[in-house]
Amino acid sequence: MSPHGSLIIGSELEIAEHVIEDLSVEFGEVIACDGVLYTWTGTHWTVIPSSQLFPFIKPYDGLEYGHKGHKRLIRLSNQKIDAIEKLIIRNRDCPGFFDEPETGVPCQNGFVTFADDQAKLVPHHKKHLNRHILPVPWTGDIATEPPPDSLLHRYLEGVFRGDPEGDDKRTVLAEIAGITLAGCATRLTAPKVAVLYGASAANGKSQFQALLRALVPENAQVTLSPSHLGDDRSVAMLDGAWLVSASEIGGKAIASEALKAAVTGDPMPGRPLYRSGFTVRPKAQFVYSANSLPPFTNGMDAGIRRRLLIVSFNRTIPLAERLDRIGELIGKHELALAVAWAIGGALRAIRQRGYSRIPSSDAVMRDWVIVSDPFECWLSDPQAVAITGEERDRLTTRTAYAAYRQWGQLEGLRDADIGSQTRFTQRLKSLAALGVHVRHSNKGNMVHGLKPGQSVTRHDTEDGE
Repeated sequence: MSPHGSLIIGSELEIAEHVIEDLSVEFGEVIACDGVLYTWTGTHWTVIPSSQLFPFIKPYDGLEYGHKGHKRLIRLSNQKIDAIEKLIIRNRDCPGFFDEPETGVPCQNGFVTFADDQAKLVPHHKKHLNRHILPVPWTGDIATEPPPDSLLHRYLEGVFRGDPEGDDKRTVLAEIAGITLAGCATRLTAPKVAVLYGASAANGKSQFQALLRALVPENAQVTLSPSHLGDDRSVAMLDGAWLVSASEIGGKAIASEALKAAVTGDPMPGRPLYRSGFTVRPKAQFVYSANSLPPFTNGMDAGIRRRLLIVSFNRTIPLAERLDRIGELIGKHELALAVAWAIGGALRAIRQRGYSRIPSSDAVMRDWVIVSDPFECWLSDPQAVAITGEERDRLTTRTAYAAYRQWGQLEGLRDADIGSQTRFTQRLKSLAALGVHVRHSNKGNMVHGLKPGQSVTRHDTEDGE
């Protein structure tokens, strides 16, 4: 690879400027974003890795520079090569270049857009800001109902056979797949993390994750547990990702605020290894599977509950019906069909600006809240207690805790899940913004702003004494 032009002073900056010219000749348009070089391929933006950049820098090692009669030789140490690479990136830096990509599915033969509630194929364009490409064309078909003889049909029918909500769940799976490929999970009116839940073995949830991984380009997917979303190195992995998944997340508690930020696409600090930190704006669809539902470190408030989409897998698929690695096989042999099915799901979710509803998810959610945050669930039960914010509504913290404990026992909670009175009082104090206040009186600690439910007798309140 021949160096471009002649050098006068032989500095790292001068070499960097010449290498940029060499790169432009080789690749055309070159930009940098968040410390990474990209070039437009005609279908998508792709990374120029350091290993590919090195051959453009190395030829300058040993090259002469200076004026006639005063020639000197360049000696490029590893330190100088690193400095040149950083200068190239700084020169081509376009901060926030990929922050607002177009919503669409990048197929081999064009970019599928969803303007005017229609799926339409348009030519690839660099303005789409797409960093990935599917290796199949889109024919214009939308496979709402996959052919009966297809592996995809076999999977979707088998996994929910006999389930009264089978149609609803099949609909939602198509929407999840489509929104993942369209890279617009955070642009829905109500962005959600999909939780594939089922305690039984061989229920098909892991095969749906395998199908998603087969659909999504390898460089657009990340395996990352929700418990790691508070780590800036882990967060850096979300940059450019379409899919974030993990299997069996029930073991570790989830950081509520970090998950909410990631699912909604809020800016998050990321720091890749050996690179400077940058701000990540996630675009991925999060899809987790769980045999048991994990707790949340800060409880399950209304904000986190709104962001959970639970799909229950209740059927154990009989051995005679099973096909090993069916999710992977669909991606291998029926990729075009699966993409058409996913595009249909994306179109539906985009039209309605969110995911379809599965009624049974509400019951699962309530069970999850009870275990993960029984205090929050107690507060939301109008038969147990009501937040009024009125000073005249008051009772002792001892009485309030007794009512809470009684409610928890009726819900089947263990003492360890219910927790101590001290912790209960601390949670009450956190409700000040809602008009609930804990104050000391000559009768002990009183909580103001709560109206007791039927489980609290009248003589236990201050007003009834």
